[in-house]
Amino acid sequence: MTKYNGVSQKLFIAVIAMTTSISLAAKEPLLFPISVEGKWGYIDHEGKVVIQPQFLSA
Repeated sequence: MTKYNGVSQKLFIAVIAMTTSISLAAKEPLLFPISVEGKWGYIDHEGKVVIQPQFLSA
């Protein structure tokens, strides 16, 4: 019975590791719209401009 316990534990750890790595890799950066002189662009959570204001709508 110990043999199956070890296999189950290793399988559980492998599944958790894969799930965690997939969820971390799938995160997209959050962007926030900004308007400058009537044109729209996007900044990140630190306030850095990611997409220069160039669009008529966000």
